[in-house]
Amino acid sequence: MNRISEIENILHRLVLIDETSLIANSDWNDVADDIVRKLNMVRAQCYRPLSPRSLECSPRPSTSPRLLDLTPPASTMSSAASEISEMPTTCTTDLSYQSAAHAFNREIFSRCVQIVEAADKQGHIEIQMITLAHHSYIAMVNEADKTEDALKLATWWNKFLEGVECGRPNAEVLEILEMRTTALESLIELDDTSRDSLVQKLIDTLVRSYKISCVVNRHFHSRTLRRLEKIAEWLDEYEHGDDRNVSNIETLLQNGIDDALLDRQRYESETGMAVRERRDPNYIMCCEILRLLARRNEPTTASYDLTEVKTTSSHPTTGWTLSSEESQSEEAGSPSDDIVIRL
Repeated sequence: MNRISEIENILHRLVLIDETSLIANSDWNDVADDIVRKLNMVRAQCYRPLSPRSLECSPRPSTSPRLLDLTPPASTMSSAASEISEMPTTCTTDLSYQSAAHAFNREIFSRCVQIVEAADKQGHIEIQMITLAHHSYIAMVNEADKTEDALKLATWWNKFLEGVECGRPNAEVLEILEMRTTALESLIELDDTSRDSLVQKLIDTLVRSYKISCVVNRHFHSRTLRRLEKIAEWLDEYEHGDDRNVSNIETLLQNGIDDALLDRQRYESETGMAVRERRDPNYIMCCEILRLLARRNEPTTASYDLTEVKTTSSHPTTGWTLSSEESQSEEAGSPSDDIVIRL
């Protein structure tokens, strides 16, 4: 409950901030959406658990199926953030969406999927409807609890997402690829016989998602870095189970880290002192993700070293500093010099 009080205090301080200062931060909406999704995920797990209660007391929790995020993006949430809005923003007369949202809110997930897939057969469907079906599949797979039905549902889930991607703008393709990543991870857990091919399909999806994100966003952007993070996680897990050559993925990850480091310098130059003054939370988050990625590839990371930064605090902390060959040129200009990032 201490965390809830802390969140409440932070929200109270945010309410007092001048709205224009938030609007000036181009990444504010992205960060806010991410926070809303995570808070709703916590609420959903507390008030609507989908796994059997017996799993909570299992002596081997690692064998229990991993619960997935059940909360749709904030763009589909009502103002109360407690249920799906039944009036889509793009088409207020879309009866299919209203019916699917109504079924989702009543937790009739199979009916929600049926409505969405029927609408898809009739023509192009909006991303909000795809999101409803995606989260309905998550709920049904979790409820099936690693049974044969769970495998069937996960297979249908993946086929559905593969079929709705074509002909969409890059921003929507990124959302669908995120959904496909979740669906593939679930299917890998359930289908041992096809694991190798599914693992390969997963990394293909992750790499494609990263490359599109580099086009839609910049390299030093939380969404792009999160995709690099997923690729790093895939490599760590993959190396434990298979000795197949993954050097091309390692190279892509290293190049992605180097590109993000260079783009970070460009971002600092573009924003000047504004970053130092604002303590931009998205900037700090990106630095933290990048620091962890660079630590994983530390022996070959170009131009940057991870060293301990001396601060006025009596406790040693870890942060970003430039290597010796670049420190002279950036000594007075980098707004990250006084930012301390803690694990």
